[in-house]
Amino acid sequence: MKNCRGATLIWLLFIVSLFLLLGSALITLAHSDWRVSGHLWAATQARYAAEAGIELALSVLGPNFLQLETEGWTYTRTEEPVFTVQAFRKDERSLSLKAVGSAGGITETMEVLAFWRPLGRQGLRGRKVTLKEVTVHGHVLCEQLTFSTGHSHIYGNLSARQIYGGGEEVFGHRCREGMPYRSVVNFMQLADQAQREGWQVVICEEEIYPVEKLPDVPLFVAGDAEICLGQVSTGVCIALGNIYIKEWTAGAHAVILAAGNIIFPHSGGIWTGSLIAYSGEKIIREGQLPLQISGALVAEELILEKTEIIYDDEAIFSALNYLPETLFTLQPGFDLEWLDVNPRR
Repeated sequence: MKNCRGATLIWLLFIVSLFLLLGSALITLAHSDWRVSGHLWAATQARYAAEAGIELALSVLGPNFLQLETEGWTYTRTEEPVFTVQAFRKDERSLSLKAVGSAGGITETMEVLAFWRPLGRQGLRGRKVTLKEVTVHGHVLCEQLTFSTGHSHIYGNLSARQIYGGGEEVFGHRCREGMPYRSVVNFMQLADQAQREGWQVVICEEEIYPVEKLPDVPLFVAGDAEICLGQVSTGVCIALGNIYIKEWTAGAHAVILAAGNIIFPHSGGIWTGSLIAYSGEKIIREGQLPLQISGALVAEELILEKTEIIYDDEAIFSALNYLPETLFTLQPGFDLEWLDVNPRR
């Protein structure tokens, strides 16, 4: 009987020891998991902080890209989570960004190449826009938008305070808030600039001045102009009156600014190259033949029919020194190339 009680005590001690070992192992494992979770949480916070630094730099430097000095731009947030972001302008089109985020003793670094899009990939921008069977490869930003008969397609974001009609397809975000139209160019200041800087100035009050080739310096027409490009050229044409576009040469790069209307032809076709058009009044394109344009259109009012706009801002980069800054108030943005080795979320 005594031997049985002794064996029972030994087994009891063995079982208690086993449970103590298991409990100790579970506690150690839970503590290890807690430390790993804390490390991962801090690393995530640090990475979010670094990404917030990148986003802050992009929002600040988009409208101020041209004013960025050679020494660059730096911002530091001192509250937890902490981050520091630095930006350096590589050339007239791109920025190099580096952000370092810290949280819980963990540091994460992000490096980005940002390519400036001066018009923020906005294919159409205006106060009042009317579209009839129009396709836009880019964003549309306006105060009032009317979809007339037929189907229109927007391969980008649509931001408008008032939308009328129907039959549209939007392959991006819709925003009903919109933004006030502030893209107003002062043509009297451009006239003074033309005199100061020796632009090609033509005074043509009664007749329409024909433009067959864009000169190396901006062309300033004190009157109406008719664009009939007969050869590939790159440049700027500014008119105090209307601009009538009659003919386009494939591969041309032009920035066209008119204090009056800009009238596109009724004929169709595919216009390759890059065309940035600004009108102080209306941009009008009517016709039954489809017309494809690479570029962007900005005006107080746009009336477009059977037109396809493919966003392209290449023409702007050859004319940055001549263009008014009010053109670049259209929510300029960046295309990003992430350089960090580890994949983002």
